[in-house]
Amino acid sequence: MLQMSTIFHGASGLVRAWLVRTAACCLTLSLLAACSGGTEVKVGSNGSGLPPPPEEQLAASAALTSLGPMDIAGSLIDEAGVNAFVNATPNQTENALRLGMTVDLAGKIGVDGSRGSAASMQAQSAVVGPIAAIDRTSRTMRVLGITARVDVNTLFDGVRSLDFLNIGDRIEVYGLELSPSQTLLATRVARLPSIAAPSIELMGIVSGLSSSALATVGGVVVNIPISATSTSVSPGPACSANCVPTTGSRVRILGQLNSDGSVTASQLITGLVTQRPEGHVVVMDGIVTQLHANGNLLINNEEIDVSAATFPVGGVAVGSRVQVRGKKTSGVIRPNVLTVVPAAARILFTVEGDVSGFTSLASFVVRGERINASTANIVGGIPSDIVNGRRVRVQGFAGEGQLDATVVTLR
Repeated sequence: MLQMSTIFHGASGLVRAWLVRTAACCLTLSLLAACSGGTEVKVGSNGSGLPPPPEEQLAASAALTSLGPMDIAGSLIDEAGVNAFVNATPNQTENALRLGMTVDLAGKIGVDGSRGSAASMQAQSAVVGPIAAIDRTSRTMRVLGITARVDVNTLFDGVRSLDFLNIGDRIEVYGLELSPSQTLLATRVARLPSIAAPSIELMGIVSGLSSSALATVGGVVVNIPISATSTSVSPGPACSANCVPTTGSRVRILGQLNSDGSVTASQLITGLVTQRPEGHVVVMDGIVTQLHANGNLLINNEEIDVSAATFPVGGVAVGSRVQVRGKKTSGVIRPNVLTVVPAAARILFTVEGDVSGFTSLASFVVRGERINASTANIVGGIPSDIVNGRRVRVQGFAGEGQLDATVVTLR
């Protein structure tokens, strides 16, 4: 390494000044490199070395297909620091989220459609209760008046598949609305432990509200006694006196199932309003429930103007599962991206986190998801590197009570 005296020797005053400035700059960069372990130091909040793109307000609704980060209908959303209201429990972190959960979130997204961030989120299952009927031929089951259909992408937790469920089993179902008649496509089904008291949870729209505090929610008659407690989810409206919900509002009921099929509520979650404000970028994963004469679609009770979207071959039909991203203007969502998920197509799920519960490559857990990696391609290491505490990124398809991994990348 050259000595400073050698460099400066014989240099003019101007050159010496330039060399001093250059040396100081180099010294500063050297110190930065040393402090960062000798790695490249990048600027920009996204760590790319470039300033992040401008952001727009985001409203998103979807079934989660990726965690770490979240995948919301094809848009990647950072989950760190998110404040989630999961069923009846507020202030949950990203650790409470699971693949297949249906969520509504507010946040921001880059104008280029790149990664976004979540500020607040609701994750709400459709129903928790005993199975009243099963049709294995049509791949459906009925719980508290809600009919849920499973497909190749339904994730099962605590049970291998629909074929291993029985009438009376207590389950929780997340899903996408197939029609207004209380039918949904199940995206996650969890079998829960049996309990002595027939407690249930039910999500739905209030109708038939009477002065005697009887209401119909999700096709089920609900008695709301004055003793029932209530929680209102921000930014939903505050609960009225005695916390009786209003007709047309979306609520979550917790209570007891009566012998006549009705429910006596012990707790209400109100204010579950899906916010898709004017001017926001809206990202949605949902089922087409109507095709209008002008070619527009109805998804999640939102009008979708597809005139500017690139359409897939064959178009879409009622019952098609689609993902859209576009801005809401004049009360209509105008997507520039529209993707159809074919009925028989398998969704590639992704989850990243620390390994736990490891017994073999065929059985370990990442963020609450049971993984079978016995035939997976291992990247960044060898199979014996997969141990409890090791951070991994798993990609795979819905299997029998597990994620059948195709690739496991060691971090």
